[in-house]
Amino acid sequence: MAALGTVENEIKTLPANLQPTMLRIFRAFLRDLRFGHPTGETNDPLVNFGGAFLYGTTPSAPGDTVTIAHGFGRTPYLAIAGLRLDAVGSSIVPLTVQRAADDKRIYLTSTESDAPFTLLVEG
Repeated sequence: MAALGTVENEIKTLPANLQPTMLRIFRAFLRDLRFGHPTGETNDPLVNFGGAFLYGTTPSAPGDTVTIAHGFGRTPYLAIAGLRLDAVGSSIVPLTVQRAADDKRIYLTSTESDAPFTLLVEG
């Protein structure tokens, strides 16, 4: 997503009669970007960003690998822990990348056992 200043500079190259309308549209749009609301059930696409909420549970044995299918068809490059405020007991658990993600799955370990988690994954 381009910064508003960059978008405004591009809009200045349009015909003068279109500029005010385009400025209003982009100022309104860029002011209200959202990740979306995670359901906690299946992979949920992010609303305004290229990625999804992914869910998992750490293995019963700390240090074992948990893998999560992401369904992007390309390799994701970023995961941000999500703390669901509508789920009592939700927590952010320590996660470590066990192996680099690929075009199908992400690979994680944790020192916590049997702990559910939510990630915002971009890719």
